[in-house]
Amino acid sequence: MYNESEFSIKGFLLKVILVVLFVFLLMWLLPRPNLDPLYNRIFNENILEMKEAAKGYFTVERLPKEVGDKEKLTLEEMIQMKLLLPIIDSDGVACDTTKSYVEIMKTETEYIIKVNLNCTYKTDYIIEHMGCYDICPSKCVPTVEEKKEAEKKPVVVKPKDPKNPDKPKNPDKPKNPEKPKEPEKPKEPVVVYEYQYTKTNSSSSSYWTNWSEPIPIKVNETIQFGYSNYNTIQREDLGKKETIVAYDIKWETVASKVEYRDFRYKVGTYKVSACKEYDYVKYDTTGTTYKTTTVYEGNKTFDRIPSDTDTVKYTNITPRYDACLGETCSDKIYYTADVTRTKKVAEVSNNTSGVIDATCSNLDTKSVDVYITTKQKVIIPTQVKKTVTPRYAMIHFYRERKLVSSSSSSTSEKWSTNSNDKTLLNQGYKATGKKRVKK
Repeated sequence: MYNESEFSIKGFLLKVILVVLFVFLLMWLLPRPNLDPLYNRIFNENILEMKEAAKGYFTVERLPKEVGDKEKLTLEEMIQMKLLLPIIDSDGVACDTTKSYVEIMKTETEYIIKVNLNCTYKTDYIIEHMGCYDICPSKCVPTVEEKKEAEKKPVVVKPKDPKNPDKPKNPDKPKNPEKPKEPEKPKEPVVVYEYQYTKTNSSSSSYWTNWSEPIPIKVNETIQFGYSNYNTIQREDLGKKETIVAYDIKWETVASKVEYRDFRYKVGTYKVSACKEYDYVKYDTTGTTYKTTTVYEGNKTFDRIPSDTDTVKYTNITPRYDACLGETCSDKIYYTADVTRTKKVAEVSNNTSGVIDATCSNLDTKSVDVYITTKQKVIIPTQVKKTVTPRYAMIHFYRERKLVSSSSSSTSEKWSTNSNDKTLLNQGYKATGKKRVKK
């Protein structure tokens, strides 16, 4: 007898172990991509770019003068002088700008240049021997003084005849007479040609921008911190900070005065038969009913609180303080109000009978509003005080910066009297086929 449940669990665990072993076996057998050649190529291009930029900087005036003297130029100095852009390694990290340098030393017959590049994953250097021609071809040509010194030769003076030092032995007969020589033909000038070599220099570089100002995280917004978008964006969590999110503004009356203004309000209505096309209104002050039309003229600004009239009514009167310059003000208070104007079309009756005297083809029963004008007490502020209260909240912030990449290319040109200059060809130059007469 056996327990069927226990047997099923053991079989399941055995299958899981076999699957895990199979996965590890696949990981061990499958080859992993080798990125070392790509990293080495990027490193070599960067170190050659440093060398070419330094060779353009070390002109004759900047070279060491004495044998054994050295001149050194760091990568940081080259970046500051805009000879190069910052050099980024394959991991996206800038190479060390102080430990990376170019050094040139003078020897008896040539110059030796050493280029050292120090990056995160690799540090190495190259050495190049530069002869007189590499630095300045014209320095190899003898100067005028050197030519004059070479042309100076010792003059050999033949001894005189001891018997007759002042006269030749046979004055009447020349000794060993020679035939007159034919004039020599003028030699054709030797033409020396120079041949053009060019090399295309391509470089690529990248740098991180400055950190952005703190950016608030919105509600329900998810931010991925660290590196993203193929390591071209870096975001940093700044945490939560108590931040002002709004301001509460309150105006308080400091001083005021009392005035009275005319205020028109409705005291009642009555029914009449009247023209359907018009409205009607009766003013209690005169007892006269008018056929009218009502026009809304909008919200307007006033220096003081306006008073109603029989034809104009002001509503939604609001004091405004936004023109105040300081914490308290008295001369910048003004008012806004909605203006409604009643335009009298014609006087139709001066009584309150059931029929308004009017000629009209379309009659209707209407309610006529009766208005009365009275005095209203108004408290007018003459000085107010502004109180601003900030409103705080805990806001989560982050900041980010971006990796900016750029590439550039330039062409270097050199001339040589050799149409197949191996030194230039080994340095990457190519012959263009153009030539010129050497000056």
